[in-house]
Amino acid sequence: MTIYTIILFFSVIYQYDCQSLSENYAIVSDLEPQHCFNQNLNYIKADPIYGLPRCSLFNDVTGVCAIYHSPDSEFDLVYKPACAEDGRFAPKQCKGERTTGRCFCFDADGGRIFGQEWWIGADDMTCACSRRKADMAGSLYFNSLHCDSNGNYEPLQCDVISGQCWCADEKTGDLKSTVVPEKAMSMLPCYNPLRVGLQYLRQCENKRHAMDKIAYKFSIRGTRIHHEDFLCDEDGSFGAYAIIGGSPGFTQCNKPLVYNPTSCTKEGKFGPIQCKGERTTGRCFCFDEDGNRLFGQQWWAQAENMTCACSRRKAEMLVEDSENYVFFNSLHCNSMGNYEPLQCDVVSEQCWCADEQTGDLTSPVVPQVAVSKLPCYNSLEVGTQYLRQCENKLFAQKNIEHQLKLRGTTASFGTFLCDGDGSYGVFAIIDGLGYCTWRDNTKIGSYSSGDPDPAKQNCNCARDTKIFADNGKTQLLKCSSNGNYQSYQGNGQNTYCVDPDGYKKSDGPVDFGDKPDQVCAAYPSYVEQCNDSPSFFFS
Repeated sequence: MTIYTIILFFSVIYQYDCQSLSENYAIVSDLEPQHCFNQNLNYIKADPIYGLPRCSLFNDVTGVCAIYHSPDSEFDLVYKPACAEDGRFAPKQCKGERTTGRCFCFDADGGRIFGQEWWIGADDMTCACSRRKADMAGSLYFNSLHCDSNGNYEPLQCDVISGQCWCADEKTGDLKSTVVPEKAMSMLPCYNPLRVGLQYLRQCENKRHAMDKIAYKFSIRGTRIHHEDFLCDEDGSFGAYAIIGGSPGFTQCNKPLVYNPTSCTKEGKFGPIQCKGERTTGRCFCFDEDGNRLFGQQWWAQAENMTCACSRRKAEMLVEDSENYVFFNSLHCNSMGNYEPLQCDVVSEQCWCADEQTGDLTSPVVPQVAVSKLPCYNSLEVGTQYLRQCENKLFAQKNIEHQLKLRGTTASFGTFLCDGDGSYGVFAIIDGLGYCTWRDNTKIGSYSSGDPDPAKQNCNCARDTKIFADNGKTQLLKCSSNGNYQSYQGNGQNTYCVDPDGYKKSDGPVDFGDKPDQVCAAYPSYVEQCNDSPSFFFS
């Protein structure tokens, strides 16, 4: 047998080359006397009466735990840790005698984590929750997983960030119920009012959550918050120590106070909803995963039920439809990017009811001629036909193009824009000029462009002037002649650059010189992309 020795941090690591016979022992067979390890990797000597025990469970064990079990290890310990099959530390480590000793939870590298139990009562102890919570550390600004005193899962679990609750298997954490909104957690079979009370978070973590949430909200806007640190255990109780009389918290603005993506997916893409400004006066917009604005917006204070699921799906379908050649997309989104209750596909002439937040089917699919039979049909909203005035014209145009294409003729009618709800788009082309228009196709002021291209002319400023006025507010920023926001704003010592949505993207003052548009173009609309999301620390 060959023993490969690697010196690492002054520790000897063995790679075992064994033949399988027993399921209970592993052996390093070239040593005298023969040395073996049982299934917990506890070192024992070979019994000469039964000859050489051979190994099977722990072939090629080289992990940080296994080095403690090497016969030649310089660690002369009475206690030998239990190891996993990969040679790293097992979740549960028991010390002392079985009748009086205790078992503790450890991470894979041998660091002790929350959870312990008297050895004699630790048969059902798995430490699965403590391990999972340790693995998740740092992935979210707040982790509300609740572990029992022995490191297992508590029956009731909630994610306070997403506002969802469920019942979990205590040993494995597997789902044992449906997932419900946090406000409905009392309906779950695992809910115990004597244990949980009126709210899921416990006293310590409730305070910690409030502080971490504030820090997170500031961090995504470029402000670093420091607060006095304190510890909570994994069951939500107060931690091992408290700092009394420490340095007070403070705020450090370590980068410009400009817009950062407020929502990113785990893949590093942009979340569907991006909110800008202050919560009381700011707005939320729908975006695709690459950071491009889509149809749908709402005042931030009223955006609790906003999902942008419809706007996202419609944008995805436009790509899919072009690849599969579906000539018209008649999905209807409401003003904040959610699904309208009634949906029809006018190409296949089918209609159905949809969940407003998810788009899930809530009724049977019926022929379009029977649309009035659907429970979500409202004659006051829909009228006599599903398509609205703008998209009705666009459908006729696309249908002609489609019919001609089937006969080998290519036709193009030029740019004609409709919004995601079927109303008229941001501009209309009249005599070669792109005039900013409202949803009913009326002009907004005299804003126009000689180069009417949706990639260049968004009319956001022109439309916002009307949106603000309709809500009793005043839009104070300057618009360009084409209806977009003027990229440079302010005067004197209060000069700054804004993004296409009219939100500040630079700290001030900015020296515009004689080329303000070029100066502002150098400031990105997003300080940090989602795949380089901001980090924050607590002192």
